[in-house]
Amino acid sequence: MLIKMKKNITKDFIPLLISILLIIISAGMKFIGNYNLNFKHYIGLILISICVFLFFNFRKLYFYIFILTLLSGLLGFIDFFYINIQFEIGPISLNPLFLILIILFLTISKDSLNQVFPEKQNKPND
Repeated sequence: MLIKMKKNITKDFIPLLISILLIIISAGMKFIGNYNLNFKHYIGLILISICVFLFFNFRKLYFYIFILTLLSGLLGFIDFFYINIQFEIGPISLNPLFLILIILFLTISKDSLNQVFPEKQNKPND
């Protein structure tokens, strides 16, 4: 039972770990390179720190906050990485890094999301 739980924690932690690594790289580039981080990066750091705490303590709340964090990054309200790549679709500007993280998060955490939210599973029509 404990081994199965550790595998789930490790697997579900991957998108959050990637986000943490991006923050570490950005902080390293700030100190090594001549890059300036702005308030969007610091807000991203705070939200990811909250997500790490929630991951280990309040798993259901973690799913909500992490997906909201990724969606706010997708729309450009926050950022993790020192390089800001965006593409525009009409008046909307999107960050592909966050799009990749959202897809990875939903793909990897699909089983855990079904366990946390059993009422949201597809039910056969009667």
